[in-house]
Amino acid sequence: MEKEQIKSLSGQLGCPEVYKDFNSRISMLSGDTTRISVTGNINTGKSSLINALADTKLEVSFLPTGKTNRVVAKEKASDSSAVESESEWLRSQQLELWEFPIKEMENSLNSFGLHYVHTDLCVFLTNAQSVLTRDEMSHLDFLEQVGIPTLVVLTKADFLEESSLAEVCSYAKNIIARRKYKSIMLLGDMKGVPVFLLADSVKNAVNAILRNNDVKKKSRMALRRLFEACAITQLFESCTKRMQEIDDKVKKVEDLAIEKENNLSDSLMDWGLLQNKLNERRKETSDKISDSLEKKRTDVIRQLTHSVEMSNDVKLFWEKELPYKLEDIMRNNSQTSMHTINTDVVNTINWLNGEIRRTFHTGLSTLQPISCTIDSTSMPNSPNPELADNKNMRIVARVGTAATVIAAATMLAPLGIGGVVMAVSMMAGVGAEFFMNKKQGEAKQKVIELIPNVVDQAQNKLLVDVSDNLYNVYSELVRNLQSFQQQWREEAEKELQNENSVALFNCKKEKEKWEGLMVEINSLSEEILNNK
Repeated sequence: MEKEQIKSLSGQLGCPEVYKDFNSRISMLSGDTTRISVTGNINTGKSSLINALADTKLEVSFLPTGKTNRVVAKEKASDSSAVESESEWLRSQQLELWEFPIKEMENSLNSFGLHYVHTDLCVFLTNAQSVLTRDEMSHLDFLEQVGIPTLVVLTKADFLEESSLAEVCSYAKNIIARRKYKSIMLLGDMKGVPVFLLADSVKNAVNAILRNNDVKKKSRMALRRLFEACAITQLFESCTKRMQEIDDKVKKVEDLAIEKENNLSDSLMDWGLLQNKLNERRKETSDKISDSLEKKRTDVIRQLTHSVEMSNDVKLFWEKELPYKLEDIMRNNSQTSMHTINTDVVNTINWLNGEIRRTFHTGLSTLQPISCTIDSTSMPNSPNPELADNKNMRIVARVGTAATVIAAATMLAPLGIGGVVMAVSMMAGVGAEFFMNKKQGEAKQKVIELIPNVVDQAQNKLLVDVSDNLYNVYSELVRNLQSFQQQWREEAEKELQNENSVALFNCKKEKEKWEGLMVEINSLSEEILNNK
């Protein structure tokens, strides 16, 4: 049951290697023979003892070989890596011997468990000249904790004096007694002889352990529980990591939401810059029209001066022909100015749309198009509207497939040029009496002197009218821009809120999943502890 649960949890947590390692380890716990590991540091006589126990000829080396020897009874040999033995003891007791050198390893149950996975009973060799070192005690502590029966054998005793050997044996017994070991015992009747001469004593002690305990079953069950605990620990760590990742993700979502809100607030400055740039473009258009009129001023004055000089009746010219000619000139200038406005406003709208897309990453397809209407006259949509209609002085801007009508200005009618001439006449004292009292030449000269003033007054009036219309157009653009900004902000805030809610909801659901798996892991851990 635990095996299937570990497999399922490993898959759900995305760490199949946990189950793979666990399954590989418990598969090593199978087999009919009882496995005895002969364990010890280098040069403690492991190979010599195995040769004496199993009547084999393993190579004896005083250097670390890193090699693990396995000795089995000839009838039980199943692979070429095992050393076959004619030993009746191995055959009759269904034993196999494993030679394990003590290695430097991580001080963890997982590492020790993997090292002793082939151990049902341990014969632990320690050099009497440096008995039970710290590393050796770590191994004995593990063997005791798991419950693997262990026989401690003092080797190299033949190098000690009898009195010294007695002290060493007493020291080893005291350590084992002080630690209150239950699964670990010291080989009794120690003698100052080479280790291979202790073979019979080791056999007798091993046989006694085997008679009094179901060694194979208990040791393998203990190792299985250990490997289950190690797997559950790995699953716990993996699940904890997943939950921490979700907590980190939630923190990132919250931080990102704050960052986006700050960016949203900062974007108000960008909208303000756009509005400032609109005002700058309006001024540029106004200056362009003013410069254009100024350039035409000399020609207008020369044209009208020539008309005065060619006139036969200067009074009639001043009162009738001059207003008509000047109004016709100003009308043409008005149309030119309106065309300039038309072109600049269309360019401004295209520029504004591009700036909005580039700066705010949105397009007009999702929001209302920017447009403005000055007069109430509507212009019907058509498949291919003209860019500018000089007759009605409207601008038609294409946005996608829809036509947006933008009225730039109305005709400057009446232009009031007659009023301009009359005002100049009054200020200059040029009236009927003036023309009656003056000779034709003198009257012409006076009129010619007044022509620049008349032209300036007419152009100023035209420029004021044009500027008013231009201001109205750009004011409408600004109002639409502000409305667009408000709509964009509301939608951006709504989108940000929805995005944040969805992200947090997904995090919550994912964490609930890991929390559910953690409950299963804890439940499985309790089952293993209760069955220990």
